[in-house]
Amino acid sequence: MWELNQRNKAKRAITLQVLDRDLTLFEAAAWFGYLNECPGECPDLYRALVPGATNEEKLCRQVILWVRIEGKSALPPGQAEQEAQNLEEMLAAHLARHGKVILPDL
Repeated sequence: MWELNQRNKAKRAITLQVLDRDLTLFEAAAWFGYLNECPGECPDLYRALVPGATNEEKLCRQVILWVRIEGKSALPPGQAEQEAQNLEEMLAAHLARHGKVILPDL
């Protein structure tokens, strides 16, 4: 249980970095991918819950979901949804340009 709380704390911190523009959507998705596998005996079940054609796209959509949720308490009303929409547009442009999501190495 402690490990799951630590994973969620780390995801909150990453989400705030995205909102502060200290991390890109794709950098955050790479970190979420790492965290989703920790601890190994209790991986995150996002693959079954988040839409997307590939694991990388699902990770981006998971970050966007966290922005929607965490942003509601960290930003003025309505701004979390605007930030999420901006990230959706960024993801769509990336997919149009590359045909798939390309995440950076950690």
